[in-house]
Amino acid sequence: FVCVVGLPNAGKSTLINRILDSKLLAVSEKPQTTRNNILGIFTSKDSQVIFIDTPGYHNMEKAINKFYVKEAVNASKKADIVVYLFDVKESLTKKLAFNDEFMNEILKSKPKGSIIPVLSKADTAKQADILKAEKVLSERYGYKTSEIVKISSTLSLGIAQLMQLVSKKLPEGPLYYPEDELTDRDLRFLCAELIREKIFVLTKEEIPYSTAVQITKYEEKPNIHRIYADIYVEKDSQKGIIVGEGAKMIKNIGIEARKDIEKLTGTKVYLELFVKVKKDWTKDELFLKELGYK
Repeated sequence: FVCVVGLPNAGKSTLINRILDSKLLAVSEKPQTTRNNILGIFTSKDSQVIFIDTPGYHNMEKAINKFYVKEAVNASKKADIVVYLFDVKESLTKKLAFNDEFMNEILKSKPKGSIIPVLSKADTAKQADILKAEKVLSERYGYKTSEIVKISSTLSLGIAQLMQLVSKKLPEGPLYYPEDELTDRDLRFLCAELIREKIFVLTKEEIPYSTAVQITKYEEKPNIHRIYADIYVEKDSQKGIIVGEGAKMIKNIGIEARKDIEKLTGTKVYLELFVKVKKDWTKDELFLKELGYK
């Protein structure tokens, strides 16, 4: 079990999607896209690596933010190996205190040798910035520069090196999942995540963070899957933005989500979305549990 951790928007979900060669996890340029711990299962001839995607470590205020951080910390404690992603450009220059705090939490239950430091988005940085980032990691956490893996999930750079290191460090164990299985989550969950991703990508400002998606009905027919989903927001004004003028926004969200869901399921999909207002749902612990944020 390999837990992939880091601050928001460090590239955790993108990395796992690239390793699995599948659009399994929700990804956007906005931080905190991932809310739950999700397993991504990579199986080769001689190994099975179970990656745990986690929410980014960040400041906790609302009940849902506390859930995010708890998910990430607990997952890192249970895993055999922790892959810690550091964004070359941002995480090292602006948010060192958060990285220190999270690293110290992990080190409470993990030896340093089980944590692999990874500089992500290396293709977006100059060589001088990469060398500077390596120096910061080395001085701050005691890693040799040769122990720091540099990757670009977009270009697949450094992925093979990372996988070799992961396989080398993992203990022997049984085959936990069938060879053709990619995740422990069901289609309902994955479809809700893909719909939520499109909201992140297509809307602006605070809207995505005030949004939750719940699949209310999923019908599997021989030639088509019929999916009905509720999109929850906290305010009437947010509902207006999600729906959009002439229902244009909700239509675009549905079109883009349906494309990815059809790739995921391998069949035609009918998708119907409903937008509902649930005031301050991000602070409502009972409703958060109903949505699966326990």
